[in-house]
Amino acid sequence: MLHHQGIRTKLLAVLALPILALVVVASVVSLQAFGQAGRARQVERLAQGAGALGTLVSSLQAERTVSVAALQMKPVAAELKKARASTDAALVASEELLGSVDIAALSPQATAAVAQAARGQAQLTALRAEVTKGFVEAPQVADRFAAIIGYQIVLPQRIGDGLADRAIGAQLSSYATAQRLVELATQERETGLTVIAAGAVDGATGSALARSTALQNEAVIAFRQDATADQVKALDAALFMPVAARATYRDTQQAMLAAGTGGRVKLSSSTWRNATNDRITALRTLAGPIAGNAADVAGSSASSASTRASLVLAGGGLLVALLVLLGLVLSRTITRPLRRLTEVAGQMRDELPLMVERMATPGDGPGITTPDIPIGGNDEVGRLAQAFRDVNATTVRVAEEQAALRSSIAEMFVNVARRNHVLLSRQLSFIDQLERTEENPDTLDNLFRLDHLATRMRRNAESLIVLAGIDAGRRLRRPMPLSDVIRTGVSEIERYDRVDLALQADPPMVGHVALTAAHLLAELLENATQFSNPDTRVVTATTFTSRGVRITITDHGLGMTWDEISDANERIANPPMSDVVGSQRLGFYVVGRLARRLDATIELKPGRAQGTIVTIDLPPGLFVAGTVVEIPIGLDDAFEAGPDQPELVDLTDGGTATGPTGTTEPRPGGLADRGSAPAQPVGDQGATGPRTPSAPFPQQPAAAPAALPVAGSLPTRRGPRESVDALSGSPVADTVAPATPE
Repeated sequence: MLHHQGIRTKLLAVLALPILALVVVASVVSLQAFGQAGRARQVERLAQGAGALGTLVSSLQAERTVSVAALQMKPVAAELKKARASTDAALVASEELLGSVDIAALSPQATAAVAQAARGQAQLTALRAEVTKGFVEAPQVADRFAAIIGYQIVLPQRIGDGLADRAIGAQLSSYATAQRLVELATQERETGLTVIAAGAVDGATGSALARSTALQNEAVIAFRQDATADQVKALDAALFMPVAARATYRDTQQAMLAAGTGGRVKLSSSTWRNATNDRITALRTLAGPIAGNAADVAGSSASSASTRASLVLAGGGLLVALLVLLGLVLSRTITRPLRRLTEVAGQMRDELPLMVERMATPGDGPGITTPDIPIGGNDEVGRLAQAFRDVNATTVRVAEEQAALRSSIAEMFVNVARRNHVLLSRQLSFIDQLERTEENPDTLDNLFRLDHLATRMRRNAESLIVLAGIDAGRRLRRPMPLSDVIRTGVSEIERYDRVDLALQADPPMVGHVALTAAHLLAELLENATQFSNPDTRVVTATTFTSRGVRITITDHGLGMTWDEISDANERIANPPMSDVVGSQRLGFYVVGRLARRLDATIELKPGRAQGTIVTIDLPPGLFVAGTVVEIPIGLDDAFEAGPDQPELVDLTDGGTATGPTGTTEPRPGGLADRGSAPAQPVGDQGATGPRTPSAPFPQQPAAAPAALPVAGSLPTRRGPRESVDALSGSPVADTVAPATPE
């Protein structure tokens, strides 16, 4: 896994395992400490507001006393209303306290205890309604109130039971036990008042009194187990009250228990109430200090946990930093010399292709100086630098030889292509002479076929010159209408008779780029006719756009996949010479080179139903100044064949034009030839050339002079040859003008 990694990575990988273990341990310990601190903060907040829970318990106890009295037909309506209002206020305070604490983060036991307390509070509304209507007996009311109060009392204890910090849990348990002692003492008081009101002890009240006494004793024992020494002393002080009060309570309790089942109790209600109230008041003093102590313990635990977590994180981070620093220092001593060597190697990697590219052009030298490779010592890295210096020198020498070889091959191609070009130009000139003097139609037809083949061969020779990076040399001195440029390109392909023209724009193109544009169109039209069905048409359309003039070539063949289209667009946009050798599709490279010369943009895309659409955007600089104007963006959509397309110029026999309705009508302007009658001079140029538009721009291409009938609709040429081939120096046919194929 580390085979392809650097030295620094490998050194750090050695330290990764102990660092990872240290990070995991420190993270776990810190997370636990932070979690404990967070829970302690929540408990601290709960303990600080425990007074609201104690107030709720006291309010429920008071409402229970008044509710029992109301069922015993005592005039306590005002007291009952006041007690219920006090209970409602305590409920609101309790809900606010519990809402401010994230109970779910404490423990599942805490969540269950809060839910149970909420269910008990929900039962209070129904119980009040029954008390108001008098549909329930006093003992039942007392028991149901006791259950609701019990849910509130046990809530802190169950929250403490779910905490990992047992010091906090013990304090919450002591607080709940203190509240339970108060509740048991209150129940004992209410039971005794019921016995005094009845005048005798029955089986139920006797059992209730005995159970209350036993439960109080159990609660005292439980309190002593969890409480601190100070809290135990406070409990003893509450239980053993002032001597007089304690004696009174003990005497009244024994008198109540001594009556036995069915016995009469000789106590007044005021005596019993006073004795028990003293005990209840003394026990209630226990809960407040315990809650404060629980808050202190929780706060101390939270601070301690936070400090512990911070120390663990700081210690772990410091140790990790030391280990990483040690690894970086060791790796730096090794990788720094290697990095310098790598930088030098990268410079050579970037310079060698540039050197080869410059040397690929005949006459250009390498033009670079190889950077010096520093040797830092005689260790392994130093010996590697020396070896790389030797390899570098050898590589440069081999690259120079390869570049020179490429340059020689390119010069050889250029030489052969130029020779063929000169010979073909002479051949075309000789064929022109034969055509002018020949009157036999069959022989003239054969001469036209031979002329067409020679024209295509000359285009192939010019393609070789373009691939070699040399200008073909053919130039025009006069502007040529775009329609004639397109016809010139059509005349240089094999299946010219399958091309239809839909020309909406025909501005004159400057002479020195006209034949280059015709060559570009010929390559694209050749591709469109070769790779589409023989019975389909290839439509060539022109239109003005916001970027100049757009030529659209649409065929209806099988089309290309998206990958093939993307590859073709990339070859045209960036034609690398290194991929030309051995390629089966040189046309894309030729098109790319020609597009760069013309500063044109070419894009291939799939047709709507089938076939391929090629768009060529020619900039305004290729046309005569003032003939191409900018139009608003959005009106330059590419031409596509359809029922509402412009008229198509048919290049088949007869020179007919196909209109939108499918009817045909005679139309001049068929396939271009390589010559024409002498044209009118343009500006101050004295030489003749293709005719330029005489009407204001834009206009339709002018009709060419009538040609003699020729069988097979091959290209025809009329007029003298007036330009001179730049390569041969002899008069050749390099001007192009429209003619009507017959």
